[in-house]
Amino acid sequence: MAVTKLDSSTSFKAGRISFEDDPRQGRPTFQRTDENVQKITDLIKENPRTTLLELEQDTGISKTTIGRIVTEDLRLKKTPAKFIPRFLTNEQKLCRLATCEDMLEMTRTDPEWKDKIITGDETWVYGYDPETKRQSAEWRGQDIAPNDFFLFLKLKAVLKGRHFDTREDIIEKSLLALKSLPKEAYKNCFDNWEKRWR
Repeated sequence: MAVTKLDSSTSFKAGRISFEDDPRQGRPTFQRTDENVQKITDLIKENPRTTLLELEQDTGISKTTIGRIVTEDLRLKKTPAKFIPRFLTNEQKLCRLATCEDMLEMTRTDPEWKDKIITGDETWVYGYDPETKRQSAEWRGQDIAPNDFFLFLKLKAVLKGRHFDTREDIIEKSLLALKSLPKEAYKNCFDNWEKRWR
């Protein structure tokens, strides 16, 4: 009897009561075809919290191939749902697209314009922020705000899982974490930012 390693937090909560593999016809499919990419796209749209194992069971496509489709073809990554502030409307998505096109045009006109950028944003830092559970992660495209994909992630990676007794302690440790980032990291951030516009 074949036994599959299951993620108890998803499969059993969804009502699964058996360790046996679901029946599948033939051998797993290993091809990255347009048809397979579309299958994975549709399933992820239907359930952004689905896992590679669940996608393999639903499609018969190998987990390795699905992983490459998700990360290379669809350019998605698993993002904890608590880091997703809201779902964008179509109008907001079109606005972001227009902004990206404008910034790409500015780069073509003046390749050095990114050196002149001053930006501001805010984020919550808690007295204690527990480790994020994998079950809350969803497949998401790349967020184009530098603070979201770079600065806040770097800050929270240092602070997560630590206890702070006072507001002043949080401020002090946050400033230390931000000041410890090398200048080269900021340069790489802006280079990656430009790639996300495309």
